[in-house]
Amino acid sequence: MSFTIFQVYYYYLFSALSDPVKLYNDLRWNITRPQGFEAVMRVRCSQGIQVQEYHGNFCKRIPTDVDLPGIDCDKTIMVTLKHDDKSQDGSECSFQCALLYTTVYGQRRIRVTTLSLPCTNLLSNLFCSADLDTQFACFLKQAASKIPSTPLLQVREQVTNLCISVLFSYRKFCATVTSSGQLILTEALKLLPLYTLTLMKSTGLRNDARIDDRSIWINYVSSLSTSLAIPLVYPRMVAIHNLGSKEDDESLVPPVIPLSSEHISDEGIYLLENGEDCLIYIGNMVDSNILQLLGISPVDGFPTQFVLQQYDNPLSKKLNDLINEIRRQRCSYLRKPPPLTLFPACAAPHPLLCAAYSVTPLHRATLQLHRANLQPHRATLQPHPPRSGLTEPRTDWVASGLILSLAFTLLHQNLSKCSRNALRINSLLNHSFHQHRDMAGEGGKSFARRDRLLQIEHDARKWWDEEDIFRAESFEKTPEPGEKFYGNFPYPYMNGYLHLGHAFSLSKLEFAAAYHRLRGANVLLPFAFHCTGMPIKASADKLGREIQQFGNPPIFPREVEEEVAIVQEAEDANGGAPPDKFKGKKSKVASKSSGQAYQWEIMRSFGLSDEEIPMFQDPYNWLTYFPPLAKEDLRAFGLGCDWRRSFITTDKNPYYDSFVRWQMRKLKSMGKIVKDVRYTIYSPLDGQPCADHDRASGEGVQPQEYTIIKMELVSPFPSKLGVLEGRRVFLAAATLRPETMYGQTNAWVLPDGKYGAFEINDTDVFILTKRAALNLAYQKHSRIPEKPTCLVELTGYDLIGLPLRSPLSFNEIIYALPMLTILTDKGTGIVTSVPSDAPDDYMALHDLKSKPALRAKYGVKDECVLPFEIIPIIDIPEFGDRAAEKVCLDLKIKSQNEKEKLAEAKKLTYLKGFTEGTMIVGEFAGRRVQEAKTLIRSKLLEMGHAIMYSEPEKRVVSRSGDECIVALTDQWYITYGEEEWRKLAEECLSSMNLFSDETRHGFEHTLSWLNQWACSRSFGLGTRIPWDEQYLVESLSDSTIYMAYYTIAHLLQNGDITGSSISSIKPEQLTDNVWDFIFCGGPYPESSDISSSILNKMKQEFEYWYPFDLRVSGKDLIQNHLTFSIYNHTAIMPKKHWPRGFRCNGHIMLNSEKMSKSTGNFRTLRQAIEEFSADATRFSLADAGDGVDDANFVFETANAAILRLTKEISWMEEVLSAESSLRTGPPSTYADRVFANEINIAVKMTEQNYRDYMFREALKTGFYDLQAARDEYRFSCGAGGMNRDLVWLFMDVQTRLITPICPHYAEYVWRILLKKNGFAVKAGWPVANPLDLTLKSSNKYLQDSIVLMRKLLQKQISGSKKGNKKGAPVTTLTEDNKLTGLIYVNEQFDGWKAECLRILQSKFDSMTRTFSPDGEILEALKNSSVGQAANFKQTQKLCMPFMRFKKDEAVTLGVQALDLRLPFGEIEVLQENLDLIKRQIGLEEVEILSATDPDALAKAGTLASVLNQNPPSPGNPTAIFLTRNSNDYTERMTFTRCCGICSVLKRIWKSDGMNRSNHMLLVNLSYHFYSEQVVLILFFCSLDEMDLIWGM
Repeated sequence: MSFTIFQVYYYYLFSALSDPVKLYNDLRWNITRPQGFEAVMRVRCSQGIQVQEYHGNFCKRIPTDVDLPGIDCDKTIMVTLKHDDKSQDGSECSFQCALLYTTVYGQRRIRVTTLSLPCTNLLSNLFCSADLDTQFACFLKQAASKIPSTPLLQVREQVTNLCISVLFSYRKFCATVTSSGQLILTEALKLLPLYTLTLMKSTGLRNDARIDDRSIWINYVSSLSTSLAIPLVYPRMVAIHNLGSKEDDESLVPPVIPLSSEHISDEGIYLLENGEDCLIYIGNMVDSNILQLLGISPVDGFPTQFVLQQYDNPLSKKLNDLINEIRRQRCSYLRKPPPLTLFPACAAPHPLLCAAYSVTPLHRATLQLHRANLQPHRATLQPHPPRSGLTEPRTDWVASGLILSLAFTLLHQNLSKCSRNALRINSLLNHSFHQHRDMAGEGGKSFARRDRLLQIEHDARKWWDEEDIFRAESFEKTPEPGEKFYGNFPYPYMNGYLHLGHAFSLSKLEFAAAYHRLRGANVLLPFAFHCTGMPIKASADKLGREIQQFGNPPIFPREVEEEVAIVQEAEDANGGAPPDKFKGKKSKVASKSSGQAYQWEIMRSFGLSDEEIPMFQDPYNWLTYFPPLAKEDLRAFGLGCDWRRSFITTDKNPYYDSFVRWQMRKLKSMGKIVKDVRYTIYSPLDGQPCADHDRASGEGVQPQEYTIIKMELVSPFPSKLGVLEGRRVFLAAATLRPETMYGQTNAWVLPDGKYGAFEINDTDVFILTKRAALNLAYQKHSRIPEKPTCLVELTGYDLIGLPLRSPLSFNEIIYALPMLTILTDKGTGIVTSVPSDAPDDYMALHDLKSKPALRAKYGVKDECVLPFEIIPIIDIPEFGDRAAEKVCLDLKIKSQNEKEKLAEAKKLTYLKGFTEGTMIVGEFAGRRVQEAKTLIRSKLLEMGHAIMYSEPEKRVVSRSGDECIVALTDQWYITYGEEEWRKLAEECLSSMNLFSDETRHGFEHTLSWLNQWACSRSFGLGTRIPWDEQYLVESLSDSTIYMAYYTIAHLLQNGDITGSSISSIKPEQLTDNVWDFIFCGGPYPESSDISSSILNKMKQEFEYWYPFDLRVSGKDLIQNHLTFSIYNHTAIMPKKHWPRGFRCNGHIMLNSEKMSKSTGNFRTLRQAIEEFSADATRFSLADAGDGVDDANFVFETANAAILRLTKEISWMEEVLSAESSLRTGPPSTYADRVFANEINIAVKMTEQNYRDYMFREALKTGFYDLQAARDEYRFSCGAGGMNRDLVWLFMDVQTRLITPICPHYAEYVWRILLKKNGFAVKAGWPVANPLDLTLKSSNKYLQDSIVLMRKLLQKQISGSKKGNKKGAPVTTLTEDNKLTGLIYVNEQFDGWKAECLRILQSKFDSMTRTFSPDGEILEALKNSSVGQAANFKQTQKLCMPFMRFKKDEAVTLGVQALDLRLPFGEIEVLQENLDLIKRQIGLEEVEILSATDPDALAKAGTLASVLNQNPPSPGNPTAIFLTRNSNDYTERMTFTRCCGICSVLKRIWKSDGMNRSNHMLLVNLSYHFYSEQVVLILFFCSLDEMDLIWGM
């Protein structure tokens, strides 16, 4: 295979004077530098470390290898590694990079580099050894890789957060206790904040950078070497005015000067370089004698460019030597930056200056600049130093002089200093450390805007409270569709503050409810607080243990803190958590991962004092502390909630306790709850099953069922097992494939694995891992139940070579052999070997047979291996009866260590073997494997040769911190999955609105596997199971139909969340008959002593609000809570009350990173409101995303929302204060009509988006787009001004449309600014007139035409500045020469285009928006007048692309796209907007002319050829710009088309440095005349004996 490589060179504003020299050296170095081809690179690491990601220019076909068509000494591949296992302190980890490549002479070579580093368990050691250059290069490359797919604001925020995270970790885990305001930096990384800030100012991350500049920056950075990373953004500066006084034996490069004004003198000359560009700065008081030594004459002025020549003086010689040394170091021929032009006093400085002075750009300076046209001077530079160990070049690098940009600067004020950089990063650090309440921003920034929003929100909530605006009352009459809206949200767990994860899901419900309320619906949005289950009890008990162990207040050991911090850092990469570290990877962030070692510290973080914390040893104290705080935060958030209906769960609330007891009795009476013995995930520490919400990690993990094969050890036993003589000893091998036991050839053990001999009963002993023994002990397979007894501790070496008698094996005796890939955290650590069907077994046995050294290493005797051959047992189509052997040969697997290939082999054979394989041995020969598997397992169990065994599919850690197992428990189960019940659930699901196919598929999948669910617990808080009060109802089983309880909670609890206030109804009065009457349509409870009026009122409330219309939740609850809710509703309630809709969303990220307390990337709802305000937080939540994928809350979006909302208020205040200046009367102008139409469009589209619950789109159409239309309207109106009625309509409509998202802001505008009555939240949806889509199209045509005309004018002016050597001088635009535009319009397609459109019209089905086959269309074209013409072949080349374009347009827009004319008059639209066109483009006069009018064409004069080359067509006018002087038109557009590159390329090709025998050089050169930009792309191909092809 031949690979093609290329490299892009970029010469912006190409100069024929200076850049051919740079081009020549670039090309020469590109061809002659050390390089290799067709390379493959692989990086290997020690166990526990793995490659996570590569950065650079490469391609990957397989996960382990990086393919490099070409690699040279200038390129770098960055590799990031992931630590996924523990390493011992003092041990070493090794890293190896192997590069296989072909030299330029065709030799195949391999270069291997190995690095070994010591391991440490102290984080401080890691920071002390950190390499700043590498760390920053990592930041740089990661930022560059994200730019193409991520907004620049987010990329900058991510880079800042990376820096903060690094320094925060050092401060938190390594630094001693210091003042909160003190900046703490590790010595090795003390400049990281400075370099991070300079990166923000670099070309790639600047908002004002040109797209080409940013693109080439990304390309350059992706393969940039580490040593060049920092100079790229923080240039090196040296003084050159005193070079002549340096001693000859000193370094060629003077000491580097910090980039601060205190080191710059007005008498000095300084050189800055960043590896690519070079600048010289000259102070305004430099001695003229020094300048003359450099060949610069102040008398003639300071040139923008000059030729660096060598004069006969020490200063000139040393400057040349310095430049050459820098070239050598950088391996780059330094190019001048784009030529500087005269800057006015208010202009921005050169981009390189912004990089040099990272935080504050160069102050407004006067720059004396002009061009100098000098001939280049020849010079010879030193060759490049050896790089990469590849083939060395045999020629020198020849230069043709260095052209540098000069800037004469007058520094009126000091430039920013490094100390300012430190101050800014310190403010960022303090923002992270203390969750500063103000917006992130530049130092000294005012927070008045945010504070104003906070005050507005306070006032709005006061207005709402005064009128109890969110109180929801039912009516006797059953509501019609759309008259009521009832939505709810899974009540959050109350062991901490609510966070942005809660707020994101809740915001979807809040926005939906607010929309329906705005439309006039009767809305119910209740909110309750979940306290059932383990978390609160576990935290309270943990707190008690800490007080008992460490005192009150506790004094924790410092060493333990440091150790825990390090362990947590390491574990975070794995998503696991060690016992007692309370750390886990969970889908819900709240309270599931504290990120802190001790519960006491967690309580402190809640703001509790040391005196208050001990009270939380009582779990019931949590129930009264956190719910009020959550309610307070939600009120501040602006939640439109009826708080009368709030409650807490558990038996602390007797009313809800009665409700849950009734629900459980109801299910049991229906046979939906049974007692059974089943395998379940179990916490030994808690002594009870561990359900999803009881887990710190491992949510959704189920028991995995195995068959343990009893492989009996043949006596006599070895001495290590002598104590077991007289017992039956078995190696217990866990397998998922009992049907393959006929083909056993041996057993496998891990040589270094730790095993034990555990008592199963009085006679039997199993050899297996301790972990597996613990699982078995809880599955009734231990002599002492739940306590495994180990008789002998063993290693895998003790088991190698043991003779075994295994059931079903055709070999009477098999042996235990070593396998290196066994995982002891899966199964029992003992594995059966069936090499006929298992690729791993086949390769391991093959290795032992073919490698005597391997057998000797582990002491394996030949007789234990060599006699054993493959035993065919299953025939698989395409693979035969030796599937493992065939697939290993097909994939060319050579060793058991090729894990990726072996994994692929298993994918190919295992599933096919199970679904299509046929047994060919044993009593079930001839049967399909699917049938035989169950039969063979049953046979093994019946004969006592096997037992059943289960363990968790993955690691599960309970909230108490211990690792869970699988236990065989006798407890109460809800019979989810029962066939008839599942059919009801599926029927309910089919009628529900789920808003996305992915959500529906998630429910369908869950219904397909969900089975009995353990609903009883013995530990925690909650409601007791009524008929078996030793158990509690677990937390997911008491929260399935509580949405019904909301409807009557206010009548029962009288507004008290705990139900402890005096109420007209007592808990004991709530009998099953009462609950049945209210919720199930049961008969009136005659025996009840509750008044009939109250009973009927409760029933009315339920019947009015139910079924609920929407439940919003995170997608992680599909697999349990939400599916349980469907099941329970279908079992307990009639069909008319089944749920109508679930809307599931993804999780929320903060600034594109996972929200995590342990990393500091975390915000509580309270913090977000204090930092951004409630409405700005809601705004950013709406903008975060609407799908089931993870959304992204961006801080900069929230900050921008603060600015937008407050600026909009200020604009309204301005307009209203000057209302008399607005134009009165009905809307009359074109701009009026367009703006009114845009308002109507915004109303319609935003309503549709809210109805579909697409809130990000609603924000776009109802706020962003509407504001853009307003801004366009303001500009379009010109001197005539805006229409008063339209401005009022806009303010009214925009306020209503934004109300669901920003209700406080809307309420303020509605009441204070617009002086309207009532409340904005109930103002009603705005009424829109019919949409005028033709008017919208005409306005788009107008705006697009203006944009195109402006671009064309800029190009023409840019081209005219270059002059034309062969033509007349260009007329300069002066007061006497006004610019005039001639706009030519052709309103109807004619000629061959018209004929093509008629054919397409006849072949288009407007109903289905499809065309006839292409062949039929082509035949019609050939038969048309166009096809009959003599020049049809030439015309056809134009017809086909045109027809393809119009076909695509018709499929998108409809049949109108095929009309010969646009639906509006183009000339009329342009004529009506002449004033706007003049103002937008800056023209003195504009004429709209018809391209079909010969008299109009004559006005184009000599530019008539432009119309011939680019003829106007419908929707695409052509503009020509002329200067008018004394009624004469003079052409204003000329071009310069000479760049002098061809000669350079030819010289390169003819040089001896090009090895033409092996490579072809293809040059793709494009010259952009308008922008003076050259893009040069070189392609190197592995094609032999090819000559250079010139396309000049």
